[in-house]
Amino acid sequence: LELRVGDDRIYRGMNTLFLYTSSLHWSVAQMTLGCNELVSTNSGERVFSVLLLFVGMFLSSTLVSAFSATLIEYQMQARERNEQVRLLRRFLAQNPIDMALSIRIQQQVEHRIRRVPMLKDTDVPALKLIASPLRAELRFEIFRDHIIRYPLFRIWTNLSLVTAQEFCAECIDFAVPQPSDIFFSSSHLCNDAYFIVNGKIKYTQYPESSVVGVKTETHVQNQWMCEAALWTKWIHVGDAEALDAVKLVVVPCDRLLETMKKHRVIHQITAEYCKQFCSRICECRPPDPWPTDIFVPWEFSDIVMAMDPDDQKIIGFDALAHMPRTVTWRRTNKEAAEQLQEEVTRGLSV
Repeated sequence: LELRVGDDRIYRGMNTLFLYTSSLHWSVAQMTLGCNELVSTNSGERVFSVLLLFVGMFLSSTLVSAFSATLIEYQMQARERNEQVRLLRRFLAQNPIDMALSIRIQQQVEHRIRRVPMLKDTDVPALKLIASPLRAELRFEIFRDHIIRYPLFRIWTNLSLVTAQEFCAECIDFAVPQPSDIFFSSSHLCNDAYFIVNGKIKYTQYPESSVVGVKTETHVQNQWMCEAALWTKWIHVGDAEALDAVKLVVVPCDRLLETMKKHRVIHQITAEYCKQFCSRICECRPPDPWPTDIFVPWEFSDIVMAMDPDDQKIIGFDALAHMPRTVTWRRTNKEAAEQLQEEVTRGLSV
């Protein structure tokens, strides 16, 4: 039996290399997808065909392995979720729970269990390998745009970048309450201040725990909450409930005080600011509005105007140093700028 290679040649007349590569080509083709042999007319084409088959084997096996690993991982995650839901249902069945309440609980659990949690730096093992100064820089970049929304923290950042970085690295963190979570309640001691990065909060006051005649609800977003807790012993006068996916910056009060003591000027300014803030809290009387967790009846500038003149000068010079100045402003208002600087020096302007 004479097998032909093309129309005019037979295998018997081909060289040894071609014959062996042909055998390898046929064998590999049968082991993969059982393809019919490709007709090659020389050893080069035969070797090229064999190489492509090996590449096909590698890619197909890699694809199958990756798909299998993904499928197994998904099945394991689904099994874990199903096990948690199964235990919940068993618990609810073993206790005299109202059916409507039981359904609401199961729906909320099934909804939340599928949410992807926000990663913190402590959840990333690789970040534990970086040096402390670099980690402080990283956390400062993460929190900077949020903390400077509080005027005093912006002054901290301007006066000492190292102190601001340490503040971000050691003191503050993110919190992500789920929708319908109440993350603080009235009549409880407040130990943290919060900044709402995104999402919306429903703040509710009740006549039983606050100086309001009727129940009041206020929706707040992108602002500081519980500012008074930073400078006084503060008791919550309302409830805060997350209306949707909320992200908060949390500032523990005790760590804040420890950090400010490490820089002399920051300590001096912050202590004076705290003194004036506490004084205004104690002086609040009707008809002025009472301070709450989301509101204080004065501005940062009001407190600065009551501070010690030396501290006012520091804040004033800091404001001048970071005032945005265009080229036109510098040319046409040089005398005005010098006059403003002189007024700050003499304590006439802040």
